[in-house]
Amino acid sequence: MNTMESINVEKTKYFEVLKLDDSEFMYFFVLLSHISPSHLLKKEAVFCSDVSGKILVDRMLHVGNSRDRYVSYNIIHGNIEMESRKVEKVDRKSTLRMLGNSCYKSYPNLVNNSILNSTQKKLLLHGLSI
Repeated sequence: MNTMESINVEKTKYFEVLKLDDSEFMYFFVLLSHISPSHLLKKEAVFCSDVSGKILVDRMLHVGNSRDRYVSYNIIHGNIEMESRKVEKVDRKSTLRMLGNSCYKSYPNLVNNSILNSTQKKLLLHGLSI
């Protein structure tokens, strides 16, 4: 099982990118902006041509803590297939949700200026999964 301590995390301008080992997803992109991630992914998610699989994107700062929070994309030969976008259900107690929440906790200014309600902000910043 992945934990923050065991995961390789890279930071780009708009994402924290977590490489996952024990998941159906190769990478987990945590959006660090309120901007729609679609065009940001094309700029910042660069893969080698031999990479194929799926990525998961946590868009909480863009869409809130809603059922649309997580979307997946297929990667084929290093290219993100934007038309493959699919909303994913991620359980509140799942490791993926906890990893994303842990990333967000490291950015209190982003969380405090996000579209989340005040209760969600407090829970998230105190390390509780939302």
